[in-house]
Amino acid sequence: MSAQAELARIDGDIQAALAGFWSNEGWVTTDEVLEHLCTAYGNSGIQTVLPKIVALDRLYGANLLRYLPRPAPGDEDWRPGRYLVLARGIVGLRIDRRLEKIADKSRGLDLACLPEVIALHLDVAQVVYRAVGRASDTFTSNYLHFCRPAYFPIFDPNALRAAGALMARKGADGRLLISGRFGYDYLPPDAPQYERLCIAVLALQSALDDAELSHRTLRELDKYLITYA
Repeated sequence: MSAQAELARIDGDIQAALAGFWSNEGWVTTDEVLEHLCTAYGNSGIQTVLPKIVALDRLYGANLLRYLPRPAPGDEDWRPGRYLVLARGIVGLRIDRRLEKIADKSRGLDLACLPEVIALHLDVAQVVYRAVGRASDTFTSNYLHFCRPAYFPIFDPNALRAAGALMARKGADGRLLISGRFGYDYLPPDAPQYERLCIAVLALQSALDDAELSHRTLRELDKYLITYA
């Protein structure tokens, strides 16, 4: 099978994954609600940030409070207060200004804005760590994705494994189908896992564009990678 045919099959698999997503009313409604909540309101006040944190944590299953010690029987549960600590931390980052700067540089995730995307993701991840005692690329990427869906892929460990498998996939001629773009033959093993996911998504997007197949958005590729995993 030619490289073009292989990429066309991947494009067909993406379309099938999207059809599965759009047929699930619960998933569609959840995404619509979260995108409205995150894009309609800014990130400069506790009143707007706190509801986003709680909604994303509960609806996307990040379970930020899962590893905090449980209160003793009869004691007040102090753990939900960590949401407020996290909200204050995110407000302190003033991310709206940084999101605007990223949008001014690029129309969507690309190599030009990738350093700023990775840097902002890292800063939010560190705030999450200080608030709840553990890192969560899943929650961090979800928060930023729903603020700016065209710039921040959603991280999931299974999606990263699927992305790595795609980067190593070869055609009938033994050549890599997707890798080799941007100077990467494979995902750089020493890079942070969120950066590796971004590189893989950009490489897949570029391969489909070069083959003159469908231009796929980050949201569409996210649905595909979860299904492919």
